[in-house]
Amino acid sequence: MHIDLNVITKTLCSETAGFNLIHFKDVQHLKEVGAHYWVTISLGDDKYMLISMVTSQMQKLERVYKFNNQEKAINCLVPVSRNEFPAIGKGCVVNCNETLLLTKEELILKIDTNYSSRITSNCLDCIHYDYEFEDDFKRKIIKAIENSPLVKGEVKKALLVIKESIQPAA
Repeated sequence: MHIDLNVITKTLCSETAGFNLIHFKDVQHLKEVGAHYWVTISLGDDKYMLISMVTSQMQKLERVYKFNNQEKAINCLVPVSRNEFPAIGKGCVVNCNETLLLTKEELILKIDTNYSSRITSNCLDCIHYDYEFEDDFKRKIIKAIENSPLVKGEVKKALLVIKESIQPAA
């Protein structure tokens, strides 16, 4: 099955897209590295999104951050509940320290179009949509990106748009 990446990435940047969990293989990763889940957050402008990788390598990241005297970065690894997202299947975190601000065109360039998922045979799968994300989980991701000592200023500036669209905690 062939999917139109232009249509999908435009949808991920749309005003109503919000948060999404997608699955694809990054062209920058080694061939033996599999596809990953990614959380995308739309800026609602039909052009930009934030994207953070979901990883099971929590302990490795914690060791790296401790070794590099970046302990504050450890608090920016947001645990993913298997109950919320059963497709993931194992304990993971959203690595908010490496959140990127991408255009839809830049996302397309990250996607390995030679990869074929086991489920749909597509190079990119949309797994969970905004309405499936709890507001509390969204707030945790936003806060972790905001507090990360490693995230670029342009990403933190983009958060201002997103924070306005999320309900405050009760």
